[in-house]
Amino acid sequence: MVSALNEFDANATGFFDNDLAAAAGAAEGEAWQRLSEGHFTAALLAADLALNLYAELTGKRSGKWHEIQYLRAMLLNRLGRSAEALPIAKSAEEAMSALPDLGPNHPSTLASRYLVALLLGALGRNEEALPIAEDVANVMSVHPDLGPNHQNTLVSRCLVAEILGDLGRNEEALPIAEDVAKAMSAHPDLGSSHPDTLASRYLVAKIVGALGRNEEALPVADTVDDPEIRASGPPAKPPEVEHPSEVALD
Repeated sequence: MVSALNEFDANATGFFDNDLAAAAGAAEGEAWQRLSEGHFTAALLAADLALNLYAELTGKRSGKWHEIQYLRAMLLNRLGRSAEALPIAKSAEEAMSALPDLGPNHPSTLASRYLVALLLGALGRNEEALPIAEDVANVMSVHPDLGPNHQNTLVSRCLVAEILGDLGRNEEALPIAEDVAKAMSAHPDLGSSHPDTLASRYLVAKIVGALGRNEEALPVADTVDDPEIRASGPPAKPPEVEHPSEVALD
C-alpha cells in the first residue's frame, strides 16, 4: 500500500491515482534535474507543478509536499529571493519536525533547518542563524545515517564557520573551517577539486585574511580559481533531501 495514503488531508483526492503519481514524480524529477544543471528558473517552474500535483495526490500535510516546499525555498534562494524563501523554509522545517514519519532529526528535516540558517545568514540575521546552524551540525555529526564525515555534515559545519566569521568571531571560525577543508579534501566523494572543497578552502583564506594574516591567506585563495565561489563564498549549496522519482511503496 502506498505510504502516502496515510497522509491524506482535505485537499487530497481520497484515492490513489497512478497517473497523477507518475506526473508528480516526473515534475519533481525535472525540478531536481534542472537544479543540477543550474537552470533555476526552469527548476522552480517544475517544482511549482510538482507541488500542485502532490497537493492533489497526498494533501498539503504530507512529508512529500513539504519536501517540495523545501526545494522551492532552495531555488528561490538561488534566484536571489532569500526573503521570499525564508518563510517557506521555516514552514517546511516545522511541518517535517512534527510529522511522525520524519521528525526533528530526519535528514530531510535537518536539511530544511540548515536552509533556514543559510537564509537567515543571507539576510544578515547571523545572531539568529548561528544557533540553528550549530544545532544542525551537531545533530548530523552523531546521526546514524550521517556522521561527522558525511558531506552534509561537513557542509553544515562550513556554514557554522562562515556565520562565526561574519559575526567577527574569526578565532573560533578558523579551526572549524580548516578542519572542514581538510576533511573534504580527503573525502572519497569530494576530493580537492570538488566545489564544496574549494568553497571551504576559500573560506579558510577569507578568515585568515580577516585575522590580518594576508601573507598566509593569499596562497590559499589563489588555489581557488572559480569566480563564482570567490564571489559568493561558501557553502556551495545546502544539503538536499532525498528525492525519489516516484512515491515510495510500502
